[in-house]
Amino acid sequence: MDVYNQKILVLGVSKSGYSVAKYLLSKNNKCYLFEELDKPHIRKNVEELVGLGCVEITANEVDIILHKINVLVISPGVPINHFVAVKAKKLGIKIMGELEFGYNALTPRICAITGTNGKTTTISLLENIFSKTKISARTLGNIGTPLTKEVEEVKKDDVLLTEVSSFQLESINRFCPHVSAILNVAPDHIERHYTFE
Repeated sequence: MDVYNQKILVLGVSKSGYSVAKYLLSKNNKCYLFEELDKPHIRKNVEELVGLGCVEITANEVDIILHKINVLVISPGVPINHFVAVKAKKLGIKIMGELEFGYNALTPRICAITGTNGKTTTISLLENIFSKTKISARTLGNIGTPLTKEVEEVKKDDVLLTEVSSFQLESINRFCPHVSAILNVAPDHIERHYTFE
């Protein structure tokens, strides 16, 4: 995605949202932040980003800001039915998750692994296999490092071993890895997904 001249609201400012905002600031973008949690590490992220030029908004300002933005980037920890996302969808605003945002800024080969169980183990095994070859591979995604955090460092020939959660998959549109695997599907996070189906 061409982030230049876009006004973007980042919904949720933990690890993924923080990385998106930092990337946007590096491109001199207008970036708004909305965060409801008051945990110390999140407040620290927000304060740092505001100090760098992001604008934090409150629930009372959401309606006004939604009429000013082009894109809503939603963190994986925030459900897709969050009231800000619902309002944005009604207004026809483009909504994407950090995974999708990072994917749109990258050109390398991506290997994505998802499933209820075994994602981290499988990615770790792949990382070990690639370490024995001459192919440069990076481990990203739900395993610890958001894609957006590495956008500027990734080289065209890198392989991105990406652990992908069901929360991240809620907000994808164009994300299309070169190789992917669904390891298994079992009832989990029903409070978020409502039903197993």
